[in-house]
Amino acid sequence: MTCRSLLVFGFIIALAACVDRPDPVNSVIGDESWTADEPPGDDRIRIATHLRYVADELDTETPDDLAPGAAAERHRLLEMLRDYAARGSFPHLDAPRDHRVPRFIDSQGRLCAVGFLIASTEGLAVARDFGARFEYALIADIDDPRLDAWAATHGFSRHELAMIQPSYDFEEKCNAWGNEAGGGGGAGCPEAEFQHHRMLYSVGVGGGLARADGRDLSYFLWAFDLRFALTSWLAIGVADLGLRAGPEPSGGNHVAFAATPLLELSHWSGFGYAHRGNVLHLDLGLTTEHVFGGKPNPHPYAVEAAIGYRIFASGVAEPDIIAGVTIALKDGFVVDDRVSAGSVMPFIRFSFGWRP
Repeated sequence: MTCRSLLVFGFIIALAACVDRPDPVNSVIGDESWTADEPPGDDRIRIATHLRYVADELDTETPDDLAPGAAAERHRLLEMLRDYAARGSFPHLDAPRDHRVPRFIDSQGRLCAVGFLIASTEGLAVARDFGARFEYALIADIDDPRLDAWAATHGFSRHELAMIQPSYDFEEKCNAWGNEAGGGGGAGCPEAEFQHHRMLYSVGVGGGLARADGRDLSYFLWAFDLRFALTSWLAIGVADLGLRAGPEPSGGNHVAFAATPLLELSHWSGFGYAHRGNVLHLDLGLTTEHVFGGKPNPHPYAVEAAIGYRIFASGVAEPDIIAGVTIALKDGFVVDDRVSAGSVMPFIRFSFGWRP
């Protein structure tokens, strides 16, 4: 093989190594903790492996000149670090980056490893203050004497804290159906919150315009809904729980109690809000009524189909706008007035829901 061939071959090998090598998980020891040929598909495994590795290394390399109290604190915090790694609740990046970066605290309040240790010893407010001032900073670049004082008190050097600090890569955690990409458990997705709070209560108001039985109708709707998620894409429930009242054509009034057992088909949408947690849903139900007063048909019913867009807002009311149509299947169905079978009544409804 000629010298030129050797140079070309060496250049190709070097280029391939550069292309294949991912950004290191840590700025000090790189990927020393990961011994496999390829990094895992789930970045949380990579981070947890790094944290456990560093905890073990620092535990076996305790400086001899540490005061007894600082040595005990060091050991206690390294045990806490192992617990933190096992839980796997690490910060996420909200948008793609050109390379991995550290993040002290993310938009959902998840703390990095060093931030977690500070919060556990000094309080969450102190950790949040560091996060507000040095959100994406390397430990070496944090210009705050409080960090050095804290490190000394708990038996660490700033260099050792830098060994602990992971960097993070942006990962598309949620697929279109709200599950974690790659078949994971959904940590970091709105789905994770959703699955822990499967019940949804809501109250809504709305109305519609229709032409039925040769006359124009405008009607008002109010209702309570109760829904329970079976999976990330399917829920069952009872909607339109409420009273409807109106005058009888022959005189007098009627009041109807309405309820709509339904199926909700949910699709976690990617437009509208940054956290990708909004839900586009299709409702299919059968509205049944019991009419008090008036004649005829005390038990009319109708089929209902609607499409809605629910804004996921963890911890607060979730607004939902729903547009649909009701088709009476039996004479005497009540919107406000009574209508005959075959009447088509479009509607729009605004609701606000809460998850217990």
